[in-house]
Amino acid sequence: MSGLLSKANNQLNKTKKIQTLNTASANNSNFASSNPNSPGTLQQKNPNALTSNQLNKLTNSDSLYMQQAKQSGLNTAASRGLANSSFAAGASTASAIRNALPIAQSDAQAELQDYMTSRNQAHDKDVLEQQNTYKTGLLGLQHGYDLEKAAKSHEYDLASKSKSHEYDLAKAAKSHEYDLASKSKSHEYDLAKAEKLNQYEKDKLGQSVAANTHGQYMKAIQDMLVNAGISVNEIEKAEKIPQAEKDKMINNTIARRNADLKFLKNFFSALPTWQSNWTKHDTMPNAPGI
Repeated sequence: MSGLLSKANNQLNKTKKIQTLNTASANNSNFASSNPNSPGTLQQKNPNALTSNQLNKLTNSDSLYMQQAKQSGLNTAASRGLANSSFAAGASTASAIRNALPIAQSDAQAELQDYMTSRNQAHDKDVLEQQNTYKTGLLGLQHGYDLEKAAKSHEYDLASKSKSHEYDLAKAAKSHEYDLASKSKSHEYDLAKAEKLNQYEKDKLGQSVAANTHGQYMKAIQDMLVNAGISVNEIEKAEKIPQAEKDKMINNTIARRNADLKFLKNFFSALPTWQSNWTKHDTMPNAPGI
């Protein structure tokens, strides 16, 4: 790409040089004392366009025109029976000189016209060449502009694609981060839900076991009361035991029953499963007993 831009810059420099030359040429034309295509200027460049020079050529004694005029005078004198005389030749020569001015003027004008035509043709050729050079320079400039425009467009496309790629990466990173956060939240929710469910099951189990312990305690009390009642009833039915002895035995049975009830209460209340929150203990206490 840099090589193409360098060519475009070279073409631009060339065009600037052409414009400089065109300006210099215009300045030279304005600097002239008169129009370069005016007759005076062209006559200075082409001596044959001067009437005086054409007249000198015609009136030169060695010129064909003067030789023909001299011969014509001699021929005329001879036709009149006159001998070869310098008078006749001089008269013809003088007449030729008098008539030479219009001829010289006509010849000079023809030379001037030919020179102007040739000069105009050369000028038109130069103008055409300059126009072609100028057009070539413009084409070079346009080509360089197109190359620079294409390079900038390509650079813009690359920058846009890079920005789009960076945006896609950032978007993907944020989406991934969001997914991870969502999964983490979901995992935390599942763990919390499982923890609550586990705690619910443990509480339910604790309440169930505590209720069972309480039931066992009530059954033990009932069994102990029933057994004590049976003992008291058997004592009262005994016929051979005096009443005073019976009363003593019954009192001992009731005392032993009350002691057993107290022990039973202390025993069950000391059990870890007596409370419904026994599942929350880190370690189970030692079993009660003597």
